[in-house]
Amino acid sequence: MKKIHTTDNKRIDLKRSYVNEYMNYEWKPYGLWYSIDYAWHTWCKDSNFGGIGKYDFNLEIDETNLLKIENISDLECLPTKFTFPQSKFKTPDWNKIIKKYKGFQLLNQNILEFSYSDGLHLYELFVGSLDCDCGCIWDLSCIKSIERINNGRKITGKDS
Repeated sequence: MKKIHTTDNKRIDLKRSYVNEYMNYEWKPYGLWYSIDYAWHTWCKDSNFGGIGKYDFNLEIDETNLLKIENISDLECLPTKFTFPQSKFKTPDWNKIIKKYKGFQLLNQNILEFSYSDGLHLYELFVGSLDCDCGCIWDLSCIKSIERINNGRKITGKDS
């Protein structure tokens, strides 16, 4: 299972810091996002979304401190908070999660998204907002290696 980060940048800056205790995380945390295999590419093509970058990087990640979400039980164990003070809607409490983990990874997005039928449930909203099997790393120290790969997209401009 490859972890593919796609971007218009030729390099990944491993010194970049995504963790800031004053950030207000809502649906998604800040970090270096990756898709499982080419799930993001497939979703972009199927949805006519132009979010595929020029460059792909295969990330080798130490998964020891990743929060793994693969089934309903994993979702239901996420710490949550209310989105707004008087709201019924909850979001993952990323401020708690980032203190314990270096990132998260979600598998089976297409199944988990439709596991709740009311359309308003935390888990359906959160998982549905992710679009595909993916992960996000906010502590880049868990990246063991990076390999720039080319999957056939034409690269144009000064950086080619």
